[in-house]
Parts: sequence; C-alpha cells; structure tokens
Amino acid sequence: MAKNIDVVFTSNLDAFYDEFDEAVKKTLMEIGIEAEKNAKKEITAKKAVDTGRLRNSITWAIGGEGANAPGYSGTAPKKDQPCVYVGTNVNYAKYVEYGTSRMKARPYLRPAVEDFKDEYKKIIEDNLGEIK
Repeated sequence: MAKNIDVVFTSNLDAFYDEFDEAVKKTLMEIGIEAEKNAKKEITAKKAVDTGRLRNSITWAIGGEGANAPGYSGTAPKKDQPCVYVGTNVNYAKYVEYGTSRMKARPYLRPAVEDFKDEYKKIIEDNLGEIK
C-alpha cells in the first residue's frame, strides 16, 4: 500500500533579495566613503584649498537618499540602478574642477573616481563577489 507524501516548496527569494539589497547598499556606502576621502586628498594635493569650505563640503549620497554631510540638504537623484554620487553643494566647485578663462582647472572629483577604479572594484568584489 502506497503512502501519500506531502511536499511543500518554500521560496526564500524575498529574504535573498533583502540580503542582496543590503549588501549592495553597504558596498555603495563603502565606495562613497572612499571616494569622498580620495576627492579631499586630491583637492588638497592640487593646492586648491584656501579656507577649506569646498574640501569640507565634499560628500556622498546613495541614489534616492540624502547626502551624508552636516548642513547639506537635498537628495541624490534616483536612478533605475543602484548608484552612489560624490560631490559638493558649493557653487564655485565647478570652476575649481574645470577652470575658467582666468584660472586653470584643478580637477579633484574626476581623478577621485578615475584614478581609484581598481580600489572601488575591489570593494565590490569583497562585498558582492568577483566581477567578470
């Protein structure tokens, strides 16, 4: 005589997605912290600091969230894909980054991203796995 066996399938996808979302957010936070640090090093090395206002205003934000600096208001734009923004709310920052007809450019944000790509890639790999 055959016995009936009940089989129950349970999906853990919701828990997986929650954990994955948290891992992505942690990764973006680590990249934001490093990129902010690197931008501040760059601006100091370029001798583009008089009062320190611009350097101290450099911060980061995960897309759709507020920036991580005291006194900085606003929210980073939301994107369809997870992202981290690094920047400043100081109005003359673009003139330091790109220069003017009377002042040479002293880029600090672009090098903070471009020159440290391997470092950011390692953060991603350490948190989310190897990138192929």
